[in-house]
Amino acid sequence: MSPIALTAPPPRVTEPVRYPASFEAFQALPEGTRAQYLDGHVHMSPAPLLRHQDVVQNLYRALFAYAAEHGGYVAVAPIDVALADELVVQPDVVYVAADRRDRLAERGVNGAPTLVAEVLSPSTAYLDLSRKRRAYEEAGVEEYWLLDPGEQSVEVLVAGDGAFRAAGRVYERGAVASAALAGFEVEAADLFLRP
Repeated sequence: MSPIALTAPPPRVTEPVRYPASFEAFQALPEGTRAQYLDGHVHMSPAPLLRHQDVVQNLYRALFAYAAEHGGYVAVAPIDVALADELVVQPDVVYVAADRRDRLAERGVNGAPTLVAEVLSPSTAYLDLSRKRRAYEEAGVEEYWLLDPGEQSVEVLVAGDGAFRAAGRVYERGAVASAALAGFEVEAADLFLRP
């Protein structure tokens, strides 16, 4: 299976379901709704598949152990991350380093987290690879991880000169290291384990 291109969605990826709405209407949605607000639209997605959830949980556990030692904060979706006025996303996994903890608020994260991770799935990959990637770049997210359960790959993108640059991609096995979180490294195979 070929890797997912960052410039165009692969054939298996579907366009996201989105509805034009005011920001006030978005804010009035019930707590826990899997919805994001970008460009005047509410983007909604179904509950993730179990395979997706496995990857999220595996990354969360690794980041949780790191956070316990370094004073950071890690959370999984749904968590609102307000990157700008009327721009709210819900990354699959979000990590806020100790130097950005002032961005934590009752409703989620206000401003760019240190690291965000998205687990690619047919219903979300298009948005993850396009508009959300640009939003993360513009907001100042230091590192963006793209995890593909189908090909068991992890791509790490790091901030630089206003745009992400590829720092590396690991397929199936091998260490995946963070540039933004000093000393954080995880084995790719461990991220794709099934319980």
